[in-house]
Order: sequence, then structure tokens, then C-alpha cells
Amino acid sequence: MHETAGEARYQARLTETGLAVEDTITLCGAYSATKDWDEVRSKALKENLLGKGSRSRIFKLIRAVERRIVHAAPPLDHPIAISRFLAADAKVPTTAKTQLLFVLAVLEDLALGETFRTLVFPGVAGTGSRLLSADDIRNFLTRPPGEQSPGATRPGTPGKVSPDILRKTFSGKFQKHGPDGGS
Repeated sequence: MHETAGEARYQARLTETGLAVEDTITLCGAYSATKDWDEVRSKALKENLLGKGSRSRIFKLIRAVERRIVHAAPPLDHPIAISRFLAADAKVPTTAKTQLLFVLAVLEDLALGETFRTLVFPGVAGTGSRLLSADDIRNFLTRPPGEQSPGATRPGTPGKVSPDILRKTFSGKFQKHGPDGGS
């Protein structure tokens, strides 16, 4: 899939690796100790630092940490500091680490980010309903390509993103009976 000028690449990467909290903490622990990402990458592959059964899975996890932490966009472009925070054993609760990883994932993953900003954030900010209905989700997934809710893209995101991939990925998951929600 090639991008044209002004188009944002729209991939649902969260489904590829999830937040990978424990794996990210492991990689960040090694990174904060060495401060050399190439060394961590090499060790993760050669010594199976993550204890995974497939090199493909290890590559996906390494790429996720690279995108979310090593090459994070401002203001979170401080990989050593973030790695130290995530690698801190008893000082930082796992919940705080998970929350930070979620923010990093929202910033890195266009599909997750748009979904969060469109469906969840308005309720949290008090500008929309705090409860989502199946109709809210269905309307989000079936809106015309290129149509966005206000504030759906972050500053600096090129072009408009469409929910086409989400629609294909999640089609039918919120419809228990028929396409119109009826039986």
C-alpha cells in the first residue's frame, strides 16, 4: 500500500501487538541500562530476551517499542527518560506504566487515536455522552470515507484519515443480530 502526498497511513497497529506492557518494560529495562537501542534490538533477537516462540513476533514487538518510545513524537520524544520510568520496579505502579503506554499508542496508531478522540475523549472532556451505545460505534464505523468528527486528527497529521480499515476490521462485531441491529 503506497501513500500519496497528503495521505496519512491508516493502520490499526494495536491489534498487531497490543500495548505489550511486560514486553515493553523488558525492552525498556535493557535500553535504560545500555542507552543503545541497536544493542537492545540485537540482544532481543539473538538471546530471545522476550522469550517468544517466533522471530516475527519479536520483530513486531521491537518495532512497536521503536515507534512508541524510541522514535516518539514531541512532547514524548525522550526515550531514555520514558524507558527509565517504565523499567522502574517498585517505584512506579503497573497501572501508571500501562496508562503511559496507552497514551503513546494513541499518539502512534492513527486508527486507535482517531477512535479514542472521536468516541471516548468527548465523554471524558464533558462535551459528549459518557456512555457509548452500539449506534454511536456503528455510526462511527459507517460514516463516509474522509468524513471526520471535529478534532479527530492531531495537529501535524497529514491529510484526513478514513474509517475504512476499521469498518472492515470490526464489521459485524457490534451487530449481534442483523445489519440494522434488529433480529
